[in-house]
Amino acid sequence: MVRKFIVWFPLLCVLGFGLPGCPGSTQQASTSTLTGQKVILAAPEKFKFRDSLEVSLNDWSAETGATVSVEEVNWEEKSDPLAAIDANEATAKVVVFPLTHMADVLAQQRLAPVPVEERVTEAESAANGNRASLDWEELLPGLRERVGTPGKVATVLPVCAPVLVLYYRADLLEQHGLKPPATWDEYRTLLESLGTWAPGLTAVEPWNEEFRATMFLARAASLASHPANYSLFFDVDNAYPLIDGPAFTRALGEMQKSRPLLAKDCLKYSPWDCRAEILAGRAAMAITLESSENGVRLPFGPGGEGKAARKDGITLGFTPLPGSLEAFNPSRNDWETLVAPQQVTLTGFAGLAVGVRKGEEPSTIAAWNLVARLWGTDLGATHPEGTVSFFRESQLADAQRWVGRELKGSEPGAYASAVSTSLRDARVVLELPVLHRDEFRAALTRGLTAFLESPGEPREALTKVATEWSALIEKVGADKIRDSYRHSLGLAPLTR
Repeated sequence: MVRKFIVWFPLLCVLGFGLPGCPGSTQQASTSTLTGQKVILAAPEKFKFRDSLEVSLNDWSAETGATVSVEEVNWEEKSDPLAAIDANEATAKVVVFPLTHMADVLAQQRLAPVPVEERVTEAESAANGNRASLDWEELLPGLRERVGTPGKVATVLPVCAPVLVLYYRADLLEQHGLKPPATWDEYRTLLESLGTWAPGLTAVEPWNEEFRATMFLARAASLASHPANYSLFFDVDNAYPLIDGPAFTRALGEMQKSRPLLAKDCLKYSPWDCRAEILAGRAAMAITLESSENGVRLPFGPGGEGKAARKDGITLGFTPLPGSLEAFNPSRNDWETLVAPQQVTLTGFAGLAVGVRKGEEPSTIAAWNLVARLWGTDLGATHPEGTVSFFRESQLADAQRWVGRELKGSEPGAYASAVSTSLRDARVVLELPVLHRDEFRAALTRGLTAFLESPGEPREALTKVATEWSALIEKVGADKIRDSYRHSLGLAPLTR
């Protein structure tokens, strides 16, 4: 379902000068080539972008002489929301789409690269009289290179790319001379010694049915992602599923051993439940995340809201999810020891990205200019709450704006540091970035649920998942799955 609204913009300037967009102004001189261009903003219906961005869109229209209309797209409807991207029209579209639909959007092959003139730095933009700059190089490097540059071309702006973070009681660790864990082995040691450094407290992880596939893949990523290989979830040469390989099998076995050390209700916990437990002082460690100032649910992600009561007198610390000193190399079919712990960050289990659907060149340039105004370096627009997370270096200076109000003092900055460390790393991976992602994910959830309800051998449980994946690959076509996976990883398709 797509609905259209026209955003009004001023046609007259007071006295013909002195206001943005008027003849003779610095602003108009730098954007005069956009006069008369038409742009469409296609955004998810549920977040009411039209209402939130109305002032910013009117300002942009006045300053550039371009017009913008808003389409509200229902991405959750079973009809084809991708029609908002695929239609072959001259007018360019700014398309705000779920990060979980990344492979579907890329498969349309309708997104336009970021023009060189819109990649300028903030200083260069200001020198030309512009209020905002896209400043492509200012994006957190892992997001820029592993999400924003499919096929090695700057194309997608990931504006909300949540990641899981390990929260811990900094006051208790410091009191006992302990450090936050860098590896899952160190994490396990802290779990085993909870009674010593955090007596009476628990540790929590989000293993409810809606989120358990994500939690498992986030845990397994550092074991299964080898620095010398692209293949992670599937073989990039033939789409063969790797979910039952040694790395994922080990990760499931480690989870099985850790489960008795966690709070007994973890199989029911969402990320928000885990956040509530550590803020309330009942947990000493929690794997969870922040979504916004008021804790609204993630866009196209797990349900629930992050508001929680906080216990007085506790101090929280934050660190990226633990990593591993070993990684499985599928090329050599063997484990290899790494020089330093490898922490691989999983994202794409929720969130939003922005692209521009190709149109005629002046219209495409205008569309990217609008993106720079709305999601550029100043982020001055009033975005719907929860639709922007940390994706730029400049956001770190105003961390409180992007986290829940329960974090106090230096905690917002510490949380931002943990997230930015995760997303600066080149080893950022999207969760199952292939066509029919939801079906692959559902099969993994079924396999994990069966294993958790009737524990057995991890390899046997994951082999059943791999069998389901193989059947789906055969049904859809191995070439389609393989090439969609390669595209998401920045590799060229093999089908010509």
